[in-house]
Amino acid sequence: AKKITIEQLGLSAKIKQLKPVAGMELENINADVHASGYWQPDKFEFNLSIPSHVSVDVLVQSLSVTAKAAQVSTSKLNISGDIAQGAVVWPQLKFTTEAQLKGGKFQHPQVNAKTWFWRGKAQGSLADFAVNGELGVGSSLLVKHQVKRKDSELMLDWTVPDIFLLAANPFADSFAIWPPLLTLARGKINASGNLIVNLEKNRLIQSNTSVQLGDISGVYDTLVFQGLSSQVTIMTNENSLVFSTDKLSVNHINKGFDFGPLLAAGKYKSTWGAPMQGKLDLQRFSGSAMGGSLSTSAQQFDFSHATQKFTLELKEINLANLLKQYSSSELSGTGLLSGFVPVEINRAGISVAQGMVAAAEPGGLLQMNSVRANAMAKNQPSMKLVVDALNNFHYTALASQINYDEKGKLLLAVKLEGRNPALERGRPIHLN
Repeated sequence: AKKITIEQLGLSAKIKQLKPVAGMELENINADVHASGYWQPDKFEFNLSIPSHVSVDVLVQSLSVTAKAAQVSTSKLNISGDIAQGAVVWPQLKFTTEAQLKGGKFQHPQVNAKTWFWRGKAQGSLADFAVNGELGVGSSLLVKHQVKRKDSELMLDWTVPDIFLLAANPFADSFAIWPPLLTLARGKINASGNLIVNLEKNRLIQSNTSVQLGDISGVYDTLVFQGLSSQVTIMTNENSLVFSTDKLSVNHINKGFDFGPLLAAGKYKSTWGAPMQGKLDLQRFSGSAMGGSLSTSAQQFDFSHATQKFTLELKEINLANLLKQYSSSELSGTGLLSGFVPVEINRAGISVAQGMVAAAEPGGLLQMNSVRANAMAKNQPSMKLVVDALNNFHYTALASQINYDEKGKLLLAVKLEGRNPALERGRPIHLN
């Protein structure tokens, strides 16, 4: 076979479209290449002689990724392959390269990144290759990865090194699926995982992801949290996805009341068709609140139903700490409260119906200092008795029913038994 040896080739080319493998399209190719090599009727080989540059639009259908006007630069490239009937046999094309991609417009349904780059090494053929590299998305997110293709399967192992949330949240700026009400202010996140994709069927076969959260602080809507730490595992296959954690801890939460630390563990399983309508197996939930504790029993929640219900058990809540939650409270007191609070969550919000708490023996002290109540008591004798009693009320029994509706209206039905030593010689008083 006749062999053509090329000692120096300068090539500037414009190619409208190439489809090297199923599921990948290269369009609007502008190349400036300098190479050496050989060409003969059944095979060829080329090597770069000086660094080269290519501009190209890349579309990978299986990953829903488009990169417009990507700039490819490489200082090392070896390409060899076979020729059959005058055409390159693309699946058998072999290559070895060190390259960098950057610039252009990166498009993906769930990515908002304005800037991106990729650099790495690749070796193999289009149907059987290995790639080691780094992908930068946005200003702070770096993904180190190893990609292997074997026939129709694409295998990816990846790692996201520590991301420190000091001044900004890189996820909110980079990903469309980021919850708009969630803001992260500090902490550390890293992650790793792997996945397998069937390129011919354009289908995710399976994936495994581990996310490490360290001392995260932030705000979700009106809920403030500090010191969130956990290791979360995410597993998927063609039909389902599973989120699980053996331990999720939060040092402090504030949503009108202060809670923390809190501990939880559980597993959430759903399908791709209805990801928000899965089932949550809550294996553990407990924590501290206002000097006492709260917990709920292990149970399952089915989010295909509109309403979720659970009961919080309260133990030895410090009444003094509870009353301090209200900065303008005109009432102070001592004692320990225990009881239960049945909670219902639906699309309208959170509600509580007929919760009950009561003080432990031997009771405690209530003291009210209210200018408004004192003014009302001057014209209402029955009100005067209540105000005078609560000025220094030593209670032996305190119980309250709790009702709270989705609009934020709280209703307490309180029963008190005790006395004020300075009122009517300390006779027993019952207040409802």
